[in-house]
Amino acid sequence: MSRIYAAILAAGASTRFPGSKLLYKLKGKPLVTYSVESALNSELVDRVIVVAGYDFNRVLQALQGYDVDIILNGEYWKGMSSSVRLVASRLRDPRVIVFHPADVPLVSPKAFDMVVEEILNGALISVASFRDRKGHPIAFHGSLQPELMYVSEEGRGLKQVVNRYRESVVVVDVDEPGVLVDVDSASDIDRLHAIIKS
Repeated sequence: MSRIYAAILAAGASTRFPGSKLLYKLKGKPLVTYSVESALNSELVDRVIVVAGYDFNRVLQALQGYDVDIILNGEYWKGMSSSVRLVASRLRDPRVIVFHPADVPLVSPKAFDMVVEEILNGALISVASFRDRKGHPIAFHGSLQPELMYVSEEGRGLKQVVNRYRESVVVVDVDEPGVLVDVDSASDIDRLHAIIKS
């Protein structure tokens, strides 16, 4: 039975990006496929879930052929917390839940494995970092599932749970600058290309 889940959060609207950012072609591939492929290629993740909402049909089309479970967030405009709640409420007896925003594309399978491994070794929460700066993905022990079901934008989403257990958070240096780079505007694409070239 699948008990280690990676949830790729791909539901939000592209308010500051011209067009749909998750469908932007980076080196010929839609942006949304990058983190999906990394999660699928993880050695420790059993199952990958993608939460989509804005531009749902086109995101669905971009992910055709990928072995993932796709969930529709019909209230995506309520923020990322609505996607987190949706995932947490659907899982049965998870051992580890990893959350990763789809607009942070340049993260390797190793980064997923490293945060999962910390949970398997006893951590409650583990977060990927680069040079002492926290980024993504972030993993939670399955025992925190009930609390993840009630995160809210007002409570600052996942930070609500992270802050509650701040003394138990393990920060994992994955030695990848991509864990810090999310795509909010067109200028962020240049940062991605710089990382790819480095």
